[in-house]
Amino acid sequence: MTQQRLKKFTRDPNYATRFPRRQITERALEIIATIERYRVIPTPLLLRLVGGDPRNAGDHLQHLYHRRLINRFCFFGPTGRPQEFNYFLDNPEALELLIDRGRVANPDILDFDRVKRNREKWTPLVEASPADIERERVEADVQVQAQEEPSEGQRLFLSRHAMQVWQHPFFLCCPL
Repeated sequence: MTQQRLKKFTRDPNYATRFPRRQITERALEIIATIERYRVIPTPLLLRLVGGDPRNAGDHLQHLYHRRLINRFCFFGPTGRPQEFNYFLDNPEALELLIDRGRVANPDILDFDRVKRNREKWTPLVEASPADIERERVEADVQVQAQEEPSEGQRLFLSRHAMQVWQHPFFLCCPL
């Protein structure tokens, strides 16, 4: 029996049937809590914050993505190759999972509205196929910016956000 890999840029619609025994572990909850704390976080920063084996954390990230508990996007570099993933929450189930498993002392501090706005704002861009984007361009007769071409504002926001995370006291006292 050959092993089928999960797709990198689209979610597997048959994920639940392919991996019925895959459970949410404490490590996965730590990843979700870290993404919630930093709102949008690139992969290298996320791996540094959660610690442990990067391969194991990457496996958790992939399964959380296909399970629709977290979402991700990436920008494409000048050569057309994808750069690092940036993770964010757009599913309230992830926050509810943190509450149910006792990972949050005060559930009132969780921002369900922000997660809802993320779903409305980012998910259509992240999950849109090139054919969907082109169809929307033709139907609306407006220039819709493709996922591969992030605006300067998006790049600036993520760069500034990443710099704020890197200036966190954890990173200032611990050498890479």
